[in-house]
Amino acid sequence: MTYHTSNEEHPIDIVNIASLEGRVKERMEAGAFGYIRGGSEDEWTMKENTTSFNTKKIMPRILRGIDSADLHTSVFGIELDYPSAISGPRIGT
Repeated sequence: MTYHTSNEEHPIDIVNIASLEGRVKERMEAGAFGYIRGGSEDEWTMKENTTSFNTKKIMPRILRGIDSADLHTSVFGIELDYPSAISGPRIGT
């Protein structure tokens, strides 16, 4: 039996892993899904993989490769450690 992977690229809406699993199950052959989803004996590897996946973070591409950010700026010749502005209260209607 041969399993074919998809090279289709499109955005996906993932709310949580359980909903992703349900969508995958709908698209895969039952035997293939059972093989990938199932664990053997005490399912130690599956638990370790799930734990590892749960510790991953999604980092936006725009922040890739930044160790620290310098937010210094100047506004009207005044040096600021970070860009911040406070507006006055609205008076009247």
